[in-house]
Amino acid sequence: MNKIYEADSIAFILPIYFNYPPATIKMLIDRLYVFFDPSKGFDVSKDKTKKMLVAFSFGSGPVDEYDKVANTTAFNFMVVGVNEHKTVMLGNQNDKKAFSEKVANDSEFADKMKKLFDWLAE
Repeated sequence: MNKIYEADSIAFILPIYFNYPPATIKMLIDRLYVFFDPSKGFDVSKDKTKKMLVAFSFGSGPVDEYDKVANTTAFNFMVVGVNEHKTVMLGNQNDKKAFSEKVANDSEFADKMKKLFDWLAE
């Protein structure tokens, strides 16, 4: 947990299952509660420049609904100082290797992902 708190940036590439992030991420979010101080609200981190990339793959369904899942997931990380996040959605992909195959086979998508990871490193 401290590594997440001390990190400059965070990136997750995950599937969406039944309109939710995987249970392992939900469990991690629950454990972030140790950093939450109700008297401070979500203003709990001294580092206000932490960035987060949330990339989700999903089988089918409306992308705007899955964007809500990504934004909610990122919102939960505010307690460790995430104040800026970007999302990538890769639809119609049920394969575990969806992102790696998309990057390998689609140069435009690979460039987009590279730019996002460069943004994280700034």
